[in-house]
Amino acid sequence: MIGVISDIHSNIHALEAVLDKLKEVDQVICLGDLVGYGAHPNECVERVRGMKIPCVLGNHDAACIGLLSLGWFNPHAANAVRWTMEEELTTDSLRYLRSLPTTRRIEPFYLVHGSPREPTTEYLTDGSQARASFDICKEQVVFVGHTHVPLVFTELGATEGIAPSEGNRVSYEEARLIYNPGAVGQPRDGDPRAAYSIVDTSSSSILQYRVEYDVQGARVDIIEAGLPRILGDRLTLGC
Repeated sequence: MIGVISDIHSNIHALEAVLDKLKEVDQVICLGDLVGYGAHPNECVERVRGMKIPCVLGNHDAACIGLLSLGWFNPHAANAVRWTMEEELTTDSLRYLRSLPTTRRIEPFYLVHGSPREPTTEYLTDGSQARASFDICKEQVVFVGHTHVPLVFTELGATEGIAPSEGNRVSYEEARLIYNPGAVGQPRDGDPRAAYSIVDTSSSSILQYRVEYDVQGARVDIIEAGLPRILGDRLTLGC
């Protein structure tokens, strides 16, 4: 069993709730964006680093180490990136983020934050992008994050994406998949609960899950840190 997480965004409350649910899995993998938006970047980096979770670089991670311009972000996100990189991140956290690759292969899985075409920045949301992504790599499952919305494409008829609901099981035994587990730290599908997935390698299938966490605690920490209030308020709405 393999836990799949993405888009933690400095939300230690959500991360701890998800990791508690993943205590019995054999491995956890992460699709990037450990930092940004939230109030606890170092705690989230240290948790992932300390657990030796294989991880790829997200766009917020890249911005915090100077690899992506702040002009790429909306004003609230840019504010959070600036606060994270200039006031919060420790030397150890920066060193860890700089060590992250943009892609990883863990057979039979290919891990990126955005897409195989643009691993750090492309939002993979439609069938044409999915078809191009399937052509670029040969792994059975491509795991992506970045959009904060659970979504799965199959290579057979990849023109339509399907949003997997909680408890849904999707097989990759006979069809290649592109699978987005949604966001741990800032869901944007109208459900404020943290999202994650579990790969059942024995049945070649992926299960989608949600878990409640201390949303108000995360919200208050954001506001008290002096970050834009909207970044805390949106957590309560899952948007």
